[in-house]
Amino acid sequence: MRPTFPRFPALGGRSALARFAALVGAVGLLLSLAQPAIGQDAPAEPSGVFGVTIGRFDLPPGLAGGPALVGQWTVTFNEDGSYEVARQDVGVLASGRFEISGRTLNVLDWSGLVGCGGTDEEPSTASYAWELLGDELRLTPIQDTCTDRRILLTTRGFGRYEACTTAPLEILGAPGAPGAPEPPGPVTTPPAAAPGGGLGALPGATPVAGPPDGEPAGADVAAEIETLLRQATGCWATGDPARFLALHSQPALDAASALGGSLATVATQVAQFMATPVGFELIGDVTQTDPTHATAYVEISFGGEPIPQSFTFARQDGAWLIDFLFLLGPPQPAPTPQP
Repeated sequence: MRPTFPRFPALGGRSALARFAALVGAVGLLLSLAQPAIGQDAPAEPSGVFGVTIGRFDLPPGLAGGPALVGQWTVTFNEDGSYEVARQDVGVLASGRFEISGRTLNVLDWSGLVGCGGTDEEPSTASYAWELLGDELRLTPIQDTCTDRRILLTTRGFGRYEACTTAPLEILGAPGAPGAPEPPGPVTTPPAAAPGGGLGALPGATPVAGPPDGEPAGADVAAEIETLLRQATGCWATGDPARFLALHSQPALDAASALGGSLATVATQVAQFMATPVGFELIGDVTQTDPTHATAYVEISFGGEPIPQSFTFARQDGAWLIDFLFLLGPPQPAPTPQP
């Protein structure tokens, strides 16, 4: 006797079993769309301290109060929903509260000495699309009529800010040292290079040399150099040349001293430049030429002007340091001995 199996009645050319399977599949699809995928993390929200440099060329012509926006800025997004906006040479200039809704950052209020007054023309509220790309935070305005705030938040991406924790060099006679001469007044434009040498040659004034041959550096070396450059940005913002120069190798300091006359003179000249905001950002792969030397392309934001330059680094006392003073221009190769 042949076995028999139950038959489902056909409806519209499809069996009830097929219809039931299709229904189960549709419900499963809806549930999978309604819930995050297993093991898929939600995007990290902006939290912590981010830094950006605003230069005079970033300002629209004739902007009232525009010069007050020039400088090294940080914005701090706290986990309790509060934020602070600070210019590093002055302090906190605006604060308020924010909230994150998906990919939108809503500024709920804004108060301070710079920014928006909370009027109908310039409301204290605003909304921005946000995106985190590695350590860079990018904000794109959705609704904001406040010019100052738009300049601060959208001129360029914010990088992770790292406060200067580097101990200053002990430089006898340097600005800030006991018995030091009064430093010259702040300048907004770097002084020109003296005909006989000395500090003042802007990076980029000479052709940018490519890195020498070498092997790609490991991830740990690249990470240490990125940290070094973030320290360079933070220490420059302090206005203390002794902290910035402490991030340089001894050969670099010796070379700068030989050109400037003494390390104290170099520190005094560097102090003049520090009135102009500067940022340092790694923009290429790190090449290691030997165990204690490396090179990489770095973008110097000098007063808001991006200048790419080949940097050299040296490992000294267990730490990577900058191996030349960027204000002198790209390091030059040693001259070939003449016969």
